[in-house]
Amino acid sequence: MASTASSSTGCCPGEFGRFPEVFRSNEAGMAYLPAMFLGILIAMFGVVAIYAKGYEGGSGIAEGARFGAVLGFVLAMLFGSVNYGTLNIGRRLAVA
Repeated sequence: MASTASSSTGCCPGEFGRFPEVFRSNEAGMAYLPAMFLGILIAMFGVVAIYAKGYEGGSGIAEGARFGAVLGFVLAMLFGSVNYGTLNIGRRLAVA
């Protein structure tokens, strides 16, 4: 079995090596790290916006809708960028 994605370090080195078609190899993954870290940074700014805004005492429905929209954006950026960086998928699938 090809172990292009496995190394002796990390959380689960054997598991990544068992599925080389699914996960990016260590060498290929390095090229996608900037996109992954940028997505995580944008998601962190979204969490900061949620914390800074807080509850302003307005309509509960409007506050909940705004919270849900920002939280949805945060999770989409976080999971989309991490999946794009680690899984062997294209940009279209990462943003879908």
